Amino acid sequence: MPFGTPYLLGSGTPAATAAIIVTVTTASLAGDIISVHIGQSSGSGETVASVTDSAGNSYGPITSQSTPQPAAFWQASTGTALPAGGTVTVTFTGAASTKLIAVTGVPGGALLDQVNPAGGTSATPSVSTPAAMAAVPEIALATFCSANGGGSPALAAGWTSLALVHTGTTPYLQVAWKKTVSQAVITASETITSAAWGALITTIVPATLPPPQIPVFPAGFGPLPADFNNWVQATLGFCTAGLLLRAEQQAGGGQAITASTFTSITYDTVLEDPYQGWDPVNHKYVVPYTGWYEITMGYSIVSASATIEAVPIISGTTRYELSELTCVSNTLGGAGASLVVPLIGGIDSVRGQAWSSANVTTDTTAAGRFPWLEVTYISQ
Repeated sequence: MPFGTPYLLGSGTPAATAAIIVTVTTASLAGDIISVHIGQSSGSGETVASVTDSAGNSYGPITSQSTPQPAAFWQASTGTALPAGGTVTVTFTGAASTKLIAVTGVPGGALLDQVNPAGGTSATPSVSTPAAMAAVPEIALATFCSANGGGSPALAAGWTSLALVHTGTTPYLQVAWKKTVSQAVITASETITSAAWGALITTIVPATLPPPQIPVFPAGFGPLPADFNNWVQATLGFCTAGLLLRAEQQAGGGQAITASTFTSITYDTVLEDPYQGWDPVNHKYVVPYTGWYEITMGYSIVSASATIEAVPIISGTTRYELSELTCVSNTLGGAGASLVVPLIGGIDSVRGQAWSSANVTTDTTAAGRFPWLEVTYISQ
């Protein structure tokens, strides 16, 4: 689906309860990015325990602000359509605070780019992206939660409200969006009467370069300039994409791998990612289109005696335990793995995990030893 205008799936009635159920009033389509915007009254210390929906999508936390006014942002990592009449359930660790929920969708999105929280007490809640955009355009989503004393908020020019959730003396939850027009840092703000607030900003990049269409010649019509673009430019751009991700762990000191536990490797340096598929929060890569992919990963450990494995994992559920290797004490050793798998664009993701028979640490002492993950497109 083309990169489109964000929309509101539904919002919940504010209440002091351990769970809020939002009934969907506007259905999402398969592949749309579903986001859950959450606000709370302050002081209780309660947090979000889980987010689920009636379509079986899997949700995870993206960012949050705890003080002085709690706000949180969760997002679905799968793209199953959520029909009208369906539900989204947000469960908390307690029932003391008042909760406010809004659920939004973005059609044609790929992944998050920028993520940042902020908080304070003032009349001008404001939050900015931590860095420049990766692409143009992107969809920016802003989540504001302000105390009831702040009154109804007024958004800054250029931002469009998706939801304003408030009842009686509850806080205000405002969700807004804006399409970026450059790669410059973007700021979301609103005006209230001075009060406590929490704010979050996220930006979403569009899915790009789907497989080219097969040429079709209607009877009596010759090729047009647009046809040549589809056959040559789009086709070559798609077919020569090849290597889609190259990521490494370069942080000094390495990463601790607990014995007999599958540990996701936290890659901190992305060397190549032309389709912006890397999720730096969950350290995984979501493939941009459906096809066959080669996944290659590996890591070495600081001198230790252990049996280690390199373990690619697909969409958080399918684990491939490959390349078991025994490392002798005081000898550098490592494990690598490579496999070819079919993946569904915009849904399936790839992570690298490590397993060891003993407590070990990944080796990041020099180039050539850095743990790495590569994802390469092969064919449709």
